[in-house]
Amino acid sequence: MMVRSTVQLDRIALVAGSGRYPEILIKILREHRVKVGIMALPGFDPKDQFSDLIDSKVTLENFRQCLTQQRQNGCQHLAFAGGVQRPNVPSNDTSDMLIDIYSGDDTVLRDIVVVAENEGFEIIGGHELAPDCFLAGGNWIPTRHQPNDGNRRDIQRAVDIVDAMGRVDVGQAAVVVCQLCVAIETLSGTDAMLKFAAQTINDIKPLPNEARGVVYKGSKPHQELRLDMPSIGPQTIRQVHQAGLAGIAIEANRVLLLDRQDIIAEADRLGVFIWSLNKSDL
Repeated sequence: MMVRSTVQLDRIALVAGSGRYPEILIKILREHRVKVGIMALPGFDPKDQFSDLIDSKVTLENFRQCLTQQRQNGCQHLAFAGGVQRPNVPSNDTSDMLIDIYSGDDTVLRDIVVVAENEGFEIIGGHELAPDCFLAGGNWIPTRHQPNDGNRRDIQRAVDIVDAMGRVDVGQAAVVVCQLCVAIETLSGTDAMLKFAAQTINDIKPLPNEARGVVYKGSKPHQELRLDMPSIGPQTIRQVHQAGLAGIAIEANRVLLLDRQDIIAEADRLGVFIWSLNKSDL
């Protein structure tokens, strides 16, 4: 696995949030002898082996100061990995940042990009650092179970729904059963969507025999993928199964696969499919 070849990296600042993504990316970078300075967001669990890499704890308020520190350390490249908790903002705060926070994730992320680039940093997506680890190409179905014709029709419907939601910066995933949209991803995330779907599907009657439905996850049309790329992991697969769905489709090269081999093994164990697709594959 090669770290991004178009930039000869010897050091990178990593804004690290919650989840497995930061840990996986840090391990890859360290294996390739790239020095990592961590700017830890709330929710980042550094584990013992990473605690010595934390340079600062970052918030919206001190983000610029943390960047200044990284630049003084000789760092010119910045990456983001992991989940970000929406910050608490005083109710009497009427700043532009408060307005942007409640305008949608894309607006906030564009603000962050502007600040970082104005400070002289090049922003690199974690997926760019190790694309073979995190991304899958189109028309790739690595699982024993395959989507049937009904699944494909439901996926097409889910793709149309996610595309429409993305244009208004709402969510990145939808669950469809027999052309019926039973759940969409909102601020509460994919896990909450799949739990809601599991409850809702049981209330849909009648359903044809063997109808199980699908989940599709993709990016928004103008999403800042260097900072915020959709992802799935083994837990996602378990929740797809618990919801009674036949499988999950993801947008090729625009959704992170965290623990790829574990994801595939879990899907095979539980009898669900994974399909990485270009929309032209439908």
